Amino acid sequence: LPGRPGLARLTLADADGPWLEIEDARLVWNPLALLRGEAHVETLSAARIALHRLPPGQAGAEPAPHGPLLPELPSLPFALRLDRLALDRVEIGAALLGQRAVLRAAAQGRLDPSGLTLGLDAGAEDGGTALTLDAALRPGTGRLSARGSLRGEAGGPLSRLAGLGARPVALDLSLD
Repeated sequence: LPGRPGLARLTLADADGPWLEIEDARLVWNPLALLRGEAHVETLSAARIALHRLPPGQAGAEPAPHGPLLPELPSLPFALRLDRLALDRVEIGAALLGQRAVLRAAAQGRLDPSGLTLGLDAGAEDGGTALTLDAALRPGTGRLSARGSLRGEAGGPLSRLAGLGARPVALDLSLD
């Protein structure tokens, strides 16, 4: 792959019509980093992602058995580093949340033999809902550390989804 592949538009559809659309997606990566054992993605971005609904599931699929409290991370032959994930507009259809939602998200992360480190900042387009999360998972030591914050305006979509009516949502999480 070249160092900056992209696509103008991708649509996934089934007999019921489109269920996912991605517009103006770009990948900026450093292929030479593979020589030092790292897949280094500088930027992964999309101007618009629209998830209208989920595709039909597989008939008769068995639920996954319960696993360990800390998930097992994939074992890769190289480290994976993402400096910047930028999703300018994420549209989630009413079929998924009961009403349409428009979000934006930014993230960064690293997966290597020691574990996973992740940072996330997401929110509603109108600014009424915000989520921040910084987490590190180290399965070898059984350690999970995280700091997160979730805010939703009074009477907003998050309040309604949580069944809080006109009350605001405020959640702070700290794990170690």
